Amino acid sequence: MVRSALKSDLSLTKDKSTSSIRDRFISESGDFWVAFESSRSYEDEQNCLNVVGCIGVKRRKSKHTESSPSEYEISRLAVDNSYRGAGIGKQLLQVAEVYSRSKGATVLYAVTPSCLLAANKLYDSCGYSIDDLKCFMAGESLQMNVYCKFMM
Repeated sequence: MVRSALKSDLSLTKDKSTSSIRDRFISESGDFWVAFESSRSYEDEQNCLNVVGCIGVKRRKSKHTESSPSEYEISRLAVDNSYRGAGIGKQLLQVAEVYSRSKGATVLYAVTPSCLLAANKLYDSCGYSIDDLKCFMAGESLQMNVYCKFMM
């Protein structure tokens, strides 16, 4: 899922130093990380890296609610289906939280569809609370949950 959904975003730039999605996040006062699993290919005896998850965080700009410079937002959090339950999502969230704190964030938001039960459970288990006043409908039938966590 992660590899197919972000295939073009995760492709390296011509000089192979960064990816196009990371460049976009950096341009929006944020950053982007990819979690890899290293495996050994017996055919060519070279290490291969498998993408198992990713996460981005950037300064919050929302068309649905007001935001301030000390608000950051999680974006593009994904963990490959076969690696869920191994703590990768929690580790990625921790990286994003540490980064956000270092940039002066006082609150971190995450927006996810209510139908993505695993994502909603992850945010709940990591101390995020649904902000009912900021939740919204995307189209006529997709409820979007807005989670927030105060950075202390």
